Amino acid sequence: MTDLSALLVSMRSLLDEGAYEQASVLLADHAAVLLEHEGGQTLAALMGAFPSQMRNERADLLYVAGLQCQGAGQLEEALNPLERAYHSFLVAHGEVNRAVRVGLAIVHLHFRSDNIRIALHYLQHVIQPLIDDGAVDDPRLHGQFYQFLSEISPDRGMLAESVGYAQQAYNAFRTAKDLHGQFRALTRLASALTQLGDFTEAEAKLSAARAVWNMGNLGEAAQLRLLNALIYFYWYQGKLAEAIAVADEYQTLADQNAQSNFRVYARVLLGNLYRAGGDYAAAARCYDAARVVANEVNFQRYTDWIDVQTAWLRILTGHLDEARLFLYAALHNADLGKAMSFQVGLGVVNLLENHLKVADRLLRESLSYYLDSGDVISACAIRFFLTLTALQANRGDMALAELSQALATMAEHRISYLPNWWHPRLVTSVCVYALQADLYVDVVERLFLLHLGESGAEALRRQQQADNQDVRAHARRILHLLHGRQVDELAHFSNSPAKRVLTDLLQDGLLRRDGFARLQTELTTAQTRAKPNPTALAVFGLYVNGASRTQIAARVGCTVANVRNYITLIYSYFGLDADQFATREARRQALVELARARGYID
Repeated sequence: MTDLSALLVSMRSLLDEGAYEQASVLLADHAAVLLEHEGGQTLAALMGAFPSQMRNERADLLYVAGLQCQGAGQLEEALNPLERAYHSFLVAHGEVNRAVRVGLAIVHLHFRSDNIRIALHYLQHVIQPLIDDGAVDDPRLHGQFYQFLSEISPDRGMLAESVGYAQQAYNAFRTAKDLHGQFRALTRLASALTQLGDFTEAEAKLSAARAVWNMGNLGEAAQLRLLNALIYFYWYQGKLAEAIAVADEYQTLADQNAQSNFRVYARVLLGNLYRAGGDYAAAARCYDAARVVANEVNFQRYTDWIDVQTAWLRILTGHLDEARLFLYAALHNADLGKAMSFQVGLGVVNLLENHLKVADRLLRESLSYYLDSGDVISACAIRFFLTLTALQANRGDMALAELSQALATMAEHRISYLPNWWHPRLVTSVCVYALQADLYVDVVERLFLLHLGESGAEALRRQQQADNQDVRAHARRILHLLHGRQVDELAHFSNSPAKRVLTDLLQDGLLRRDGFARLQTELTTAQTRAKPNPTALAVFGLYVNGASRTQIAARVGCTVANVRNYITLIYSYFGLDADQFATREARRQALVELARARGYID
């Protein structure tokens, strides 16, 4: 981490001595960090100390001037000095590293302006050839190049590829010992893994990002990025209370900088969370506030996202005409990635208005896009709507095909919530149809228990009168579990990290509630049976659900060595001696199969 105080002293000393060339190089090398931590006024004061002719001609200072304009939100004004600096470094001086650094600033400029196509052109046709031929020897620049590819990939329908690019960025930043870069790559990895539904790995990356942030004292903007990633991590799992608590902290921190775009993001995120929790009035207030703040900070480019979230709120409250108008406004200038997201809402409006051919076409276009991108959570949500479209068109075969695919994916990836386009009434209808068709009842049960709750209870009560005996039995079972959710199986445990882990495992359906009492008995010896060990139970629950020893240690608050001892003990309780298995993974799989057979996991 750069000592900014010492840097500023050195720079001012050089300026006082008239060593302008040396000072300009030093300023350009640290301008991005100075802008983030010291703000535009400090950068402006330093720039003002240079002769005006140097500011207008020297490539280093043209680059700094471009960063200044970007920092002030003057994106169009930033392009000219940056392009001049790029050509000066590359053509006039042959300084490839410095030219690439400016080129990456131009990429950032176009990315912020939502010109994804132009940003990608710069990356692939201007920057990449210089990197591929070995002319760029600064690993930080390699890291920044892959970081941009990772951030742009989701907008191009390449969510899965985003993970690979972020990992390459992290590796490059580690080589450069760049904590800022490592942090950004880790938060990007966490966000991409969250969208892909890999919550175990996402949590590990969030923990690593938090450690880097603490180590490097990376500042307010980095803290906001960490909180943003954490909000999505909770939201995508349907943990709305946790997400809202972090979002409140996020908004409070963002509001400390009156001109920050984070202020807009915070209000939209809070609105989305309130909407997901059914507090539609609070969601509307958040979206209205986001519009006001977007105007205050000159961030009108984000208005289309506010329109789309407002449209979904109108869909939920039955104001379909208003929803359609908001969606049309958002789609007017949308690129492909945005259009594929935005038109899902339009597809649902047409579904609800019984315009089934239009709904089917729009939803299938978006489904194809998200399947290609690897975004399985979004694809499952769209298949739910296609199931209803097919049912209303009397296409039972098509409805079964779509729903079978969606639920199979949810079972494979252990998805129990669909954060994008969550519509409780429509999800309930699909889940009831799944019960009637006897499709993946365990997945449906988790949806009812963890996320639909009382909003789906009335539909289940109606199914108790169904002609099919199995449907009646499924409905009774889920209602029984819904009514018994307030029973705290963990009341006898004191508060600890292990108890919190067990709470999450039970609530997320990763440990079966109906088998938990038997599990407690099995994982205790005769001497301690009266007082079960929550840490052993938590280690078991995480281990059979795929967590590594390091991840388990971080979550339950003990050492890796202790985790190893617990796992050895667990194997002994289940009678799985090491010499029975050729590999460690084979032994672990045998444990998983036994746990499933005994009703401890699904």
